[in-house]
Amino acid sequence: MANRERGEVAFDALGQSWTLKLGTNAMCEIEDATGKTFSEVGELMGDQKRVTIKLMRTVFWGALREQHEDVTIKQAGAVIDDIGMQEAGRLIGEAFQAAMPEQKEGAARPPKAAA
Repeated sequence: MANRERGEVAFDALGQSWTLKLGTNAMCEIEDATGKTFSEVGELMGDQKRVTIKLMRTVFWGALREQHEDVTIKQAGAVIDDIGMQEAGRLIGEAFQAAMPEQKEGAARPPKAAA
C-alpha cells in the first residue's frame, strides 16, 4: 500500500495496483533518460505548451520504477493508455508534490497536471 508521507502515490490500472514515487533513484533515472536536470524536467512538465508525450511517459516510467523495478518504458505507456493522459498528468503532479511537499523559495515548482 502506498504511503503518501513517503512520497508514494497509488492507483489502479491494467487490473493491478501501481505506485508512483519520485525518490532520488527515480529522479536520477529520469535525468539519465532525458539528458535534462530534474529541475528542467519539472519546468517542462509544468508548461502545457512545451511538455511532450515522450517526456510524460519517461517521468511516469521513472516514478514507477521505485516499486516496480522491472517495468519497461513501453509498459509505462500501456499504463498511461489505460488510465488516460489527463489522469497520468494528474498523478505525476501529485507525485511531484508528494516528493517535495515544502518547496523553498526559488526552488523548481511541481508541474501542473497535463491537460
